[in-house]
Amino acid sequence: MAVVNLTEARIRDLEPGSGIWRDEQVKGLMVVCHATTKTYAVQGDVRRNGRHVRTVRMKIDRTDRIGLREARNRAKAIMSQIQSGIDPTAGPEETGITVLQALEAHLGEKPFREATVESYRYNCTHYLSRIKNRAVADLSRSEVRDIYDRLRTANGQTVAICVMRTLRAVINTARRLDETIPSNPVAAIRIPVPKRREVDAIDLAAWWEATETLSPIRRDLHRAFMLSTCAPMRRPLRRKSWPLENEYCNRGGFPPWLSCARRGCPDWASCIGR
Repeated sequence: MAVVNLTEARIRDLEPGSGIWRDEQVKGLMVVCHATTKTYAVQGDVRRNGRHVRTVRMKIDRTDRIGLREARNRAKAIMSQIQSGIDPTAGPEETGITVLQALEAHLGEKPFREATVESYRYNCTHYLSRIKNRAVADLSRSEVRDIYDRLRTANGQTVAICVMRTLRAVINTARRLDETIPSNPVAAIRIPVPKRREVDAIDLAAWWEATETLSPIRRDLHRAFMLSTCAPMRRPLRRKSWPLENEYCNRGGFPPWLSCARRGCPDWASCIGR
């Protein structure tokens, strides 16, 4: 490892494969002559509290891309970090995690319902087929916006929103695993919030009378669903004046008609009709 006063002319005359040539003027700067290329590099010892931590070597650039003056300025800045005890090569390494790999990691973090797992997999393999094998770190905001616009035009707003939510969750998981991913590119999209559905209240007494017009089988089926709560109670009940005449009625916070039926009210049918 020879130490010479490097100049532009001397660097051009160095033979390929001749090894490492150190600079006399800037400590740590060297020219590494490979078989086909020549590169500037800097090497120094990282020391902390008087003890040697490690020797690091960092590539600056090829000699045909930058000049000697710029290489010396970069070498001085890097050596300043090294002499301060900072390892310039100690940053986190990129994992190269892909969208599909991030999906598997996301689904493995906690148990999901089977329908949710199928939805996530379908969105990634069907709607995101073009980027499913791409590294998450390589996805840009403009690319994600293009995917969103394409899905919204071809498949509708609802599908586009669902796919973007899946992609956002998957990338957030990838960011927890790979520190080199700076941000989530889905943040460039303003995902609309679905409007809250407004449902009118049910007039139970009128509904009960309306079921009298149905066939006996269908009438009994609807009433059985209502009384057994097989049908989800999504609509609020419009409470009229329901006189409750015995101790079974209106217990446990249930609606009066349901409380009567559950508590064994002897006159629950009449309570419902009222």
